[in-house]
Amino acid sequence: MSNEELINSIREVVHSEVSGLKDDVADLKNDVKVLSEKVDENTARLDSLNEKVDENTVRLDNLDEKVDQNTARLNNLNEKVTDNTARLEILNKKVSGNTKKLDDLNIKVDNISNRQLAIFEQTAGLLEFRTTVNEKLDNISEDIAFLKHKEQQNERDIFILKRKIN
Repeated sequence: MSNEELINSIREVVHSEVSGLKDDVADLKNDVKVLSEKVDENTARLDSLNEKVDENTVRLDNLDEKVDQNTARLNNLNEKVTDNTARLEILNKKVSGNTKKLDDLNIKVDNISNRQLAIFEQTAGLLEFRTTVNEKLDNISEDIAFLKHKEQQNERDIFILKRKIN
């Protein structure tokens, strides 16, 4: 797998994780909005109940029970809002952590790109060196072939001279 493919793969994973976090944050915002609307509804109900208490003192005990029930609901909603706030804080920390990881990843990608450029430059230099060495080796091969030929001629001449002397 090439560096670019690896980088693209990492980017896709990071992108999908960030996208998932965005969706989770949007869901939490919707939950908070719904909870806020329910709180508003319950507040309106409580106001209505208080008016009825003023008008109908005979039904005071029943209304007190309903107020207590609504108070419990409000407390439950407040707990949920508090829980969602804590979850939002956790998500914000995770997003911050992912942002740092993404910054670190970008630094690593830059380092890899710089290394890759250095490798390309070194490869180009080695190819040039190889071409030069091959040319010199070709010249040396020709020189060796010439020296072998010359040596054979010299040995032949020595042989002939020895025969003449003897």
